[in-house]
Amino acid sequence: MPRIVHPPHSKSPPTHPSGLLGTRVGFVPAPLNKPANEPTHKAAYSPLRSLCDHPQLQAPIDAVLTKTAATQRRPIILRRSAEISAEALIRSALTAHRLYPTTATQQTCLSAYSLLTPSHILSTTTTFSRAPLQILLSADTLLGGTGTPHVDATERIHALSSLITHCHNSPADHAPVLAAIAHAEITNSNAFGPRSPLIGLLASRLVATTFGLDPHALFVPELYWVRHRDELHQQIKDFNTNPRGVITWVESSLQSWTVGADEASGIIQQF
Repeated sequence: MPRIVHPPHSKSPPTHPSGLLGTRVGFVPAPLNKPANEPTHKAAYSPLRSLCDHPQLQAPIDAVLTKTAATQRRPIILRRSAEISAEALIRSALTAHRLYPTTATQQTCLSAYSLLTPSHILSTTTTFSRAPLQILLSADTLLGGTGTPHVDATERIHALSSLITHCHNSPADHAPVLAAIAHAEITNSNAFGPRSPLIGLLASRLVATTFGLDPHALFVPELYWVRHRDELHQQIKDFNTNPRGVITWVESSLQSWTVGADEASGIIQQF
């Protein structure tokens, strides 16, 4: 994979998400700090809790967590995770190029996905958990961009960055939901111009890897989106304009991880 060149550190994001992002994913209009009377254990205040507990999402979230965990428990993962991940990431990058063929070349897609290769995954996820914007800017650079988000999307991207850092150490059910939110927010923000949908897709992978849904980068959720590209484009728009669209989008994103886990199982059988 090509060498990764990280851009300079980005400015610190705001301490809480913007009102627009909060409205879309069910935030209350308050800072992301834990309420004074909230206990300090696992149940501490979570900006995604209401969405994770939505009755239409609870069962699909549980199903995805069960499916992905079972795939990762295969004994061969302990011995050959690096090889399996490398194959999965190549498939993911090439499938992402099929989804957005005019946005980047196959080579630049492979370069961007190299952020998650075994030799880089630890440094990438460590940085992403505390400074996600820095990794997103790296991805933009690797895809041929300037590594600078558009000025009119800065607030929205900083709000997402704040949400990601706040969700560090969140319960397991947050990971697939946060991955869906990151994907849609970056795509809709147009922060990186024509590369925004591809960086949104990659951001969902970064969230999944950093927050434990796919810690070894074994899955290929891009395969689902290639099969449902028309729904992808429409649901992305509905996420931005229709409160009901948020739930529909998260449901589809959950399905992408189920398909991605199935593809990972097929790769595992080759080893």
